[in-house]
Amino acid sequence: MMIRHMVLLTLRDEFRPDAAEVQAALKASRDMAHQIPEAATWVVHPGVSERKGAADFVGCGDFDDRNAVQRFLTHPDHIHTASLWDVVSRAVVADIQIRRDT
Repeated sequence: MMIRHMVLLTLRDEFRPDAAEVQAALKASRDMAHQIPEAATWVVHPGVSERKGAADFVGCGDFDDRNAVQRFLTHPDHIHTASLWDVVSRAVVADIQIRRDT
């Protein structure tokens, strides 16, 4: 079993997706895929749904176990990236257990 860590990010009213601060957070998120070895995978993409309440950006990564998720969350690059997103968005987080072949 693995842990899938998902982050749904909704931009604060004063920010648009092309704002410099949002783009900096997006770049930092994508860079984490190469900087934090605990993440077996890590992707961040703009949301495409136009439904009310839909996320503007979604981050998703797979981890070997809960300890790997915790190491990821406490890694300095993650802490820095999360602080960038905190300025421009509100986050909803979910961690689920999945089979490795899912």
